[in-house]
Amino acid sequence: MKQIVTAFLVLAAAIGVFSIAFAQTDAAKDNACYAGGAWEGKCDWPTEAETEWAWNCGWYYARVFDGRISATQAPADCKFLVTFIPPTVVPFPTVFTTSTPAPSPTPIIPTTTPLPPR
Repeated sequence: MKQIVTAFLVLAAAIGVFSIAFAQTDAAKDNACYAGGAWEGKCDWPTEAETEWAWNCGWYYARVFDGRISATQAPADCKFLVTFIPPTVVPFPTVFTTSTPAPSPTPIIPTTTPLPPR
C-alpha cells in the first residue's frame, strides 16, 4: 500500500512539472516577452510607456513568428521589429513527370596505369 501511495505521489509530481513546462512554452508562443520567448528579459524599459510598447510588439512578434498573422498586420510602430523574422522554410514541391529519365553518366572505370614518379 505504501508503494502505491509513493508511486501516485511521484506520478502527480511529474505531471505537475510537465504542466508547468508546457505552460511556459505556451506563454512564450503568446508573447515574445514571456519566459522562453525570443525577447525574454528585454521588454522592461525605464518608462511605463516604453514597457507597454515592448510588450505590445512582443505580442505581434510571437504571432508573426509562428504564422498566425503576417508582418503587414502588425501596427506601424512594431513593423520594423517583426519584419526581421526569418521566413519559414517551405520545402520544394515534388514534381512528377511522365518523361523518361535522363541517361546516367558514364561510370568512371579505374585503370591499371601506374602513377608517375615524384
